[in-house]
Amino acid sequence: MNLEGFMKRKKLFSFSTRGLALMAAFLLPVLLAVPAVSTRAQARKHLTVEGITEHLGGQMPMDATFKDSQGNTVTLGQIIKKPTVLAFFYCRCAGICPRLLSGIADVVNRMPLSPGKDYQIVTISFDPTDTPKMAADKKANYLNLVQKKMPAKDWIFLTGDEANIRKATDAAGFSYQKAGKMYVHPTTLIVLSPKGKITQYLYGVSYVPSALQLAITDAAQGKVGGKIINTLLPCFSTQAKGNKIVTYVMAGTGIAVLLMAAAFISWLVFTDPKRKSRHNEQMRS
Repeated sequence: MNLEGFMKRKKLFSFSTRGLALMAAFLLPVLLAVPAVSTRAQARKHLTVEGITEHLGGQMPMDATFKDSQGNTVTLGQIIKKPTVLAFFYCRCAGICPRLLSGIADVVNRMPLSPGKDYQIVTISFDPTDTPKMAADKKANYLNLVQKKMPAKDWIFLTGDEANIRKATDAAGFSYQKAGKMYVHPTTLIVLSPKGKITQYLYGVSYVPSALQLAITDAAQGKVGGKIINTLLPCFSTQAKGNKIVTYVMAGTGIAVLLMAAAFISWLVFTDPKRKSRHNEQMRS
């Protein structure tokens, strides 16, 4: 190959100045973000928990005592008189709990069963520092998302002390772990019969109306259902092991950002009109 041919081939395969500038502009913030993503992922490794141990057919402690959103002292036995959809959350949660509660409101709207008549919802905070006032604020926020007619008394928000919280979460097989001022925890709906028997678990934050309707119908008859796995969380991976659901934090978002940035940069560089024009001129010469 002579020198002239070599120089033409070198020009043909070299990146344009525009392409290099774009690559630097897009890759620099991504590369700077990678250590932060990695650091957060490493920091959360020790927070991995086994979130749920299913106790299908088990009994909720009907003598467990809580405060409702109006500050009244109530027991689970006083509350659970009809099929009940139970969820655990905590008021200060800024991560997955809002999506859990929004998911409940969404499935209520889409399910043909009538809330209050066919079933009720009970959400229990597992943070002993949460107060009835905080629970009342949460209740008001999420009741506003329910478009169907639903009596306020049939979405019950409860707070309590450590002993009664543990009694309820242990009976349900729900595990959570303190992480600074926050908690690592799974998301699940636990369906109960009118006598407080655990009949079904549904996982995730987005629920299939027909699946929950079937679970509630079974619960009304005291029938224990089979396993139902709903959509997995984007920032948590849920993995079934027998009757256990293992929840762990993932850093998949960082990988997705890198792939999207690389694809976008490639598109910009290789579709440069000026580059194509130079390439065509070189091929004709």
